[in-house]
Amino acid sequence: MMRWRRRDKGLIMIKYALGLLALFATSVAIALNPCTTQTDSGNYMIYVDPVTLASAAANQGVFLDRLRFAVETNVQELRLKLVEDRSRVPDMPQVVVITCAPQRKPQQRTDFTTTELKTLDQFGVVLELWGLVLDTSGNGQVGYALVSATSQKLANPAIYTLNRVLGSNPESVQKAFSKDPVLVAYATIAVGTRMFQNSDFASASSYLCTGAVKLSKVVAGVQKANTDLIFVTEQKTLLSATLDLRNKALQAAGTPPSSESTCPVEKTQ
Repeated sequence: MMRWRRRDKGLIMIKYALGLLALFATSVAIALNPCTTQTDSGNYMIYVDPVTLASAAANQGVFLDRLRFAVETNVQELRLKLVEDRSRVPDMPQVVVITCAPQRKPQQRTDFTTTELKTLDQFGVVLELWGLVLDTSGNGQVGYALVSATSQKLANPAIYTLNRVLGSNPESVQKAFSKDPVLVAYATIAVGTRMFQNSDFASASSYLCTGAVKLSKVVAGVQKANTDLIFVTEQKTLLSATLDLRNKALQAAGTPPSSESTCPVEKTQ
């Protein structure tokens, strides 16, 4: 009788160990395939990865074109501002949205290893966007890797995920991305941190402030909805770090502290 109990305990321990292995296996980082474009063009590049859909039958080629259009719509205001600033900085880089090959499919934050982030930074990538549709009801998750913000140590790493209803087909996912205030805020901050990295401190202070204002509105919205407290905490930390870097940019540009140089969102912190 005693021997049967010991064997049962042994089987239970084995099953428990196998369960742990399965659990940790889901969080192991995978090596990401290179994106379609892997050269530093001197511009601010945003990588857009395929959203992994619950339906494998979706036309990924058509979907990627639509997703790229949705992302470009979100960064249009940022692009226009960069064009206007060429009157002050003639060689001001532009935002270029790159759709990556379907084989590049991040699944989680840990897929962006330190080596991967350094490589992206060397190629001039400031932000990478990906998404997962988790079930046939369209519940999903959107991920944002702020490459330049990680490089400037605004967070370690500055990679965030947000649960969102994306839908279960390319049309619904495109609609979900068509107006994305989180993406707009991140893209502006990412460009600002890259400007700081490139020693364009005057421009960096302006874009970091604008990005901070946009991010503060995102935080207020999510906080009011009370949908993701962990995300709110992470964004408050990012917001504080963005404002700190903005103040460093002002100092490096030789701009003295004044009411005019204070970012509006700082008055509410």
